[in-house]
Amino acid sequence: MQEARKRMRSDPKERPNAASAAMDAWEKAYTNQGRIWGGAPFPVENMPDAARVLEMGCGSGRLLAALAGKASECIGFDFSRTACRLSRQAVSDPGVTILTADACHIPIRPSCIDVVVAYHIVGHQTERDRTALCLEAARVLRKGGQLIFCDFSEKDFRAGRGQAIEDRTYLRGNGIITHYFTEEEIRSIPGPFRICSLATVSHPMVVSGKAFNRSELVATYTRL
Repeated sequence: MQEARKRMRSDPKERPNAASAAMDAWEKAYTNQGRIWGGAPFPVENMPDAARVLEMGCGSGRLLAALAGKASECIGFDFSRTACRLSRQAVSDPGVTILTADACHIPIRPSCIDVVVAYHIVGHQTERDRTALCLEAARVLRKGGQLIFCDFSEKDFRAGRGQAIEDRTYLRGNGIITHYFTEEEIRSIPGPFRICSLATVSHPMVVSGKAFNRSELVATYTRL
């Protein structure tokens, strides 16, 4: 795994143009729109007692605020400085640390995290960076630690929309990349993980009076 990590963990400046442009698009979105996502936070259940939790890509802090009440220590990070500023405004818990960092280069020592939460971050990467991100999650998790994953399914109504840049990965007009996962991909993510649960969660999204199907894949893994 160490050699694979060395191959995949590249400098952000060396990333393909689409991935680099997408990072700029996220920063622009947070700067112009502020708290992009509303609604109730993703429910994270069965959190171990006294867990040290890491949220990858904490955005404006909506989920991080909920996690803070479940963990003994909570760390969130995002590469967007604007998102981190919004998170700090949203989360006042002294047990929460917010870092400006890249998911492919997490500034945390190995094997020190009990739970990693990856909520709608893995799917906003190219294939290369999805691999790097999963390997980083494995690196920081202790053996027996838990990875909680949620991202869009290939059955989502937006799958196929935008410019195809990789298999089931699309670049939309706002410059943001989205990959739509199959169940097989979720069962075989990179890294020393054993899948414990996998479910498809669907709900309607109403746009201009019409209902469309949002479909997500939610999985939990144990770090081997």
